[in-house]
Amino acid sequence: AIEAYRVNGSSSFDEGTIFRLIVNGTWRYMRNVRSTVTIGEIFEFRNPPHVVDYIEPSNSELVAETDAVIDAMLYHENTPPFIARRLAQRFTVSNPSPRYVSVVAEAFTTGLYQGTVYGECASYGSLGAMVAALLLDREASSPILDFEPSHGKLREPILKVLSMMRSLEYKPFEGDEEIYLVEMEERVGQAAHKAPDVFNFYDWAYRPAGPIANARLHAPEAQLLATPYLNGLLNGLDSLVSYGLTSCNAGFGKKRKEVQCTKDFSKARERSRGFLAFNPSSVNASIDELDLLLTSGRLHPAHHELVSATYYQQLAQGKSPTHALIAALRLFVVLPEFHASAHATFSYKPPFNPPPLPSGKQPYKAVVLLFLYGGMDSFNLLVPHSGCANGTDLYKEYEEVRSVVHIPKVKFENAGTLIDETSGRQPCAKFGIHPAAKF
Repeated sequence: AIEAYRVNGSSSFDEGTIFRLIVNGTWRYMRNVRSTVTIGEIFEFRNPPHVVDYIEPSNSELVAETDAVIDAMLYHENTPPFIARRLAQRFTVSNPSPRYVSVVAEAFTTGLYQGTVYGECASYGSLGAMVAALLLDREASSPILDFEPSHGKLREPILKVLSMMRSLEYKPFEGDEEIYLVEMEERVGQAAHKAPDVFNFYDWAYRPAGPIANARLHAPEAQLLATPYLNGLLNGLDSLVSYGLTSCNAGFGKKRKEVQCTKDFSKARERSRGFLAFNPSSVNASIDELDLLLTSGRLHPAHHELVSATYYQQLAQGKSPTHALIAALRLFVVLPEFHASAHATFSYKPPFNPPPLPSGKQPYKAVVLLFLYGGMDSFNLLVPHSGCANGTDLYKEYEEVRSVVHIPKVKFENAGTLIDETSGRQPCAKFGIHPAAKF
């Protein structure tokens, strides 16, 4: 149905006529006017409508036009599938099918999913109906799809930490009920309420190089799989299952002087801010229960055997069930099933190593990399010492620029790192190498 309203008692349809019609399941009001901007004879575009008077704009007109812009974006036909795809990537799968996106978008548009109203009424923009479609659709709940290589998603680093704490019944000590995870954005690439910008911690369309990119699939969370973040995550999880929430071995907890990070986990746990209190129902059920809690029953048989062997080996050596459980958990956090939401497939056949190519006995140039311990301050690695051209005292300039971090001349001499430059191609006759860079 379309309704027409005439302005100021007009008896005909003109540019003042207002039409009321349904767009995307919602009543919209549209003025009977179309303004087109023409450039030359071949290019034209529609002039955006406006309600603000150019000469004397009022506050009410500004509010009305702002509302109109927001409505135009909210009720645009691309908005429901756009939101549906993004939320599907966050909730269930990185590569939702067109059918799945369509179902979720329709729930957002109509406020209904499979005939059920979610919220006070069935209306456009129902997030309740959209979430119901996201979680209840067969693409999100069918266990068969877990075996499809392109299905599922990588888990976000911060969710791995929090899910482990919740699944294994993290228990804070009295006085430490407020959980504080230290420097998570630097360690794992994510922290609550600390996204680097409005576009999240990673790009929704990210494709890591290799098979995923070749198949034109997306894996947004893979953008956080940089080596420093992986090391930070695995170190923190290993510390959490071993010592509890402490700073031991790069753990996620705050530092405490009284915590001693020794091989005896129990001592550190007593001084930690909290620990994983999960206690399996029986020794024989331990690994199965961990599989259910941490990997949703998707543990590969070879990995199940590996973790079980480690667990029972600890018991056979006279270790306590707690120590055996810790040993099993330390393996769990490095298994691929813990880091993704679908079944993982493996080939344990050794890779093919082609025979080495015979040497051509030709001359070659080699690049030698020296990995020095710690950071490299290039301005303190090689320092002009004396005998500089034209009588210029380059060491004095170096001393003034480097200020309190400059290296006194005597240190080069005492360390034996003072070298002579004999080629004549350098500005000084003597240079000092940092005393810690002895060769």
